[in-house]
Amino acid sequence: SYISNYGEFISILIWFLGGIDNLLLSLMIFVTIECLSPPYVFFPFSIKSIVRWIANKFTIFLLIGIANTIDTFLIQSGESLRTIALWFYISYECIIVLDNSKKLGLPIPEKLVDFVHGILKESGNGKYDD
Repeated sequence: SYISNYGEFISILIWFLGGIDNLLLSLMIFVTIECLSPPYVFFPFSIKSIVRWIANKFTIFLLIGIANTIDTFLIQSGESLRTIALWFYISYECIIVLDNSKKLGLPIPEKLVDFVHGILKESGNGKYDD
């Protein structure tokens, strides 16, 4: 039936991502927070920008799964690459949420804003590529 097939798919997905732990939950929470950002973040509002955003998030989780696969089958000693990838993408999502908050005009500590802008300037274009 459809319910058992859905359950099998979710089980395989969780296995591919390395199981549900606090780091993966944190990444899911940050992605959800970004998803709940105001609609003008996608301005100009278009199907292309939404599809690009979904593809971006799908690729993040795909890369987490690839890092887990490398850890599990090639390195075979812990979850170091998966953990590094999760921390990187949690930081990336945090920067996006802070940038969106700044666009809304919410007060953010100046040191934090300077830190985020320093990271964004090092990326080459002064803004995140979402």
